[in-house]
Amino acid sequence: MGRPVHYVLAVLFAGTLTALVALTTRSVTILLGIFVTYALTAAICVRYPILVWGDAVPSVPSGVFGGGATFGGMMLGSAVGGDFTFGAAMLGLGLAGFGLATGYWMADSSDGSPAKPVDTEA
Repeated sequence: MGRPVHYVLAVLFAGTLTALVALTTRSVTILLGIFVTYALTAAICVRYPILVWGDAVPSVPSGVFGGGATFGGMMLGSAVGGDFTFGAAMLGLGLAGFGLATGYWMADSSDGSPAKPVDTEA
C-alpha cells in the first residue's frame, strides 16, 4: 500500500470516529479536535504498526499507559459539566494516543547518541 492510501485510510478512520461521537456531542470545537487528533495519530500508527499490534513480549508500560489514558479520558468526560461528555472523553483519549505515537516517532527518528553539553564558559 502506498503512502496516499495510508493517509486516506487515516482520514476515513478519523471521519468515522468523529461521526460516531457527533451522535452525542454537538460542539464543533471538540469534533474538530477529535478529527484532527485521530487523523494524525492514525497516520503515524500506519507508519509504526507495533503501536497498534504490539510485539511478542508482554509489556507492563503499555498496560499502564492504556489504563492511565482511559482513566484520564473518563475524568475529562466527567469534568466538562454536570453530565458525562463522551466527546471530551474521546478527545482526551485521542490526545493521549497522539502523545504516545509522536513520542515513538521522535524516539525512532533520533540518532540515539547522548546530547553533547553546551559550553557556556566561552
